Amino acid sequence: YSPIISQWFTSLRCRTLMAYTEKGPVGFVMTGPLLIDKGSLVASEVLAIAVDPEYQANGIGSMLLQAIEEQAQKMHVEQLVLHTASNNKAALRLFEAHGFRLKRSISRFYPKGQDALEMMKTLSHKKRLSTTG
Repeated sequence: YSPIISQWFTSLRCRTLMAYTEKGPVGFVMTGPLLIDKGSLVASEVLAIAVDPEYQANGIGSMLLQAIEEQAQKMHVEQLVLHTASNNKAALRLFEAHGFRLKRSISRFYPKGQDALEMMKTLSHKKRLSTTG
């Protein structure tokens, strides 16, 4: 994934959020735009999320997902989509805890042939009240 992630870092269409401690960076999440065929439903894909193993199970992944969801809502994104290895139980628990639901399984999705699960979350947008005077 190193060449792909490097390209995402330099893309003007991708967004990266980093998590830091006093020791430096400990995690990141990357998203990119995604246009879904049905109508003009705008979605964003969670391209990658990672937390340094030393800092895993401390809520950093949750913090990163929450931050990217808040940004997506501000940009009026309607859905978040992601792919994860079907055997990555920790990631599945994290994504399900954040409201992602299984959309479909994809055989041999990853470069080394691993199967993936495509997951999706519909974002709620609070309607703004308008006042006229």
